[in-house]
This record gives sequence, C-alpha cells and structure tokens, in this order.
Amino acid sequence: MLRPKIYALSVALSVALFAPQVGMAQTNDTSSDAESAETDEAATQPLTIERRTNQRTSFNEGLAQFNEFIMQGQLGEAIAFLRPDIELGQDEIATLDAQLTELYSDVFTGQDTVRSESLKGGFRQEMLAYWTDKGEYFYVYVLMHSQNDSRRVLHIEYNTEFHSVFSLF
Repeated sequence: MLRPKIYALSVALSVALFAPQVGMAQTNDTSSDAESAETDEAATQPLTIERRTNQRTSFNEGLAQFNEFIMQGQLGEAIAFLRPDIELGQDEIATLDAQLTELYSDVFTGQDTVRSESLKGGFRQEMLAYWTDKGEYFYVYVLMHSQNDSRRVLHIEYNTEFHSVFSLF
C-alpha cells in the first residue's frame, strides 16, 4: 500500500543547525555582575573561532536531540528545534505531529544517517532515515552552509519515499 507523501518544507534560516538550545549561563553566587554578564553574553553568541573545535560536538548533540524528537513522533518539535527563530504555534506543532502519527502508527525503532556529503564552499547535505518494525521509513534531507563559524539551514525536506529525498543529492 502506498502511503501519502508528507509535504516538503523549504525555508531560509539564519540560525545554527542543531546547535543546542542555550539558556542563561549559570554562575555561582560569588561572581560579580560583570563576570555574569560576560558569561551570559558568551553563552548566547553564535559559534565563534574560539569555539570552532566544539562545532562538530554541537552538531552531533543537536542531531541526537533532533533524532530523539523524530523517534518519538514529534515532527513539530523537531522542526521547531531546527528553526527556533521562527515561532511555530502549538496548533502548527500539533498538526505536524499528527501528520507523522497518522502515517506511522508504530513508533520508530531505528534511525541512521543514510548519506552525508561535504560540498564546496562550506555547504553540506545530510539524509537521515527513521524506520519502524513494520518496515515503514521516513526520510529527512537537510542542506546547510557553514560560514563565519556558524551553520545555517538552507533547505529541509522530508518524505516517505526514498528516491524523493535521495534524488536531492
């Protein structure tokens, strides 16, 4: 039985892809207000040269969080995670979650990166796959660009058909 396709989402973003959500930095009670302000400012700045070595770690941590959302059937939360600068309403998040739940009544039991490719000029593309024990698959494509020590999402697509996503490479 053929499953209906989930629509593709394509947006330009100016946020770091998969960067962990950063809240206010915690400081101990003995720090001065100036030290606290410096710590808070550093915690909310985009990736800088000094933090470049942590860029891959941040990517991997964020990818793990994104995978967790998808594995739990929370497509809305996963998309909101990738685009924190664009506020999705609770109705929009619920609609995205419902789409995924409607297509996949069983929970996802596995996930992996199908293809990951570094392109010229700081561009990179990733294809992620998620599956159920029934052999149902969900695919996500992400195109990103690294520039000035930050990584931006340029294009996101997701679909139930392998070739629809794989053909983007």
